[in-house]
Amino acid sequence: MNLARFYVFLWLILLVACSPAPDDEEKTPIPTITATDSTSLQLLELEAPYEELRQLHAQLSDIWEGLAQGELQTCSLIDISISPAQFSDAVSPERELRQATLELQAAALLWETECQRPRENIPQEVISEGVLIVRAAGDALFIVEVALSNR
Repeated sequence: MNLARFYVFLWLILLVACSPAPDDEEKTPIPTITATDSTSLQLLELEAPYEELRQLHAQLSDIWEGLAQGELQTCSLIDISISPAQFSDAVSPERELRQATLELQAAALLWETECQRPRENIPQEVISEGVLIVRAAGDALFIVEVALSNR
């Protein structure tokens, strides 16, 4: 009988030790940021520069694609306030934003260079280069758009 009492006593101790304290039940759980939440926050921070680059892409695309179609374009200064240095080259979609920024800077510089040259027609090879650069920027921006829409 003593052994039975001992097991009951041991079972009661384990039951008390394993039950939650009254304080534990009343506490509100502390929210934690998961990897998914952190990624969403990072993507949210990329929306403003993405939108600015998208608008810049549309402007430069109109210029270079218009020239390729034989349209006349008016020279204008293209202001790029975003620096590729603000994006990491190690992670996507920042890598694609960095690439798009570099491509758009190159397209803008090519356009400004052509505007400073006093010649009647822009050579076809220069127009083709401008179109290819702008399209490469568009490809990079599309990858960013997909990443932002999937968050």
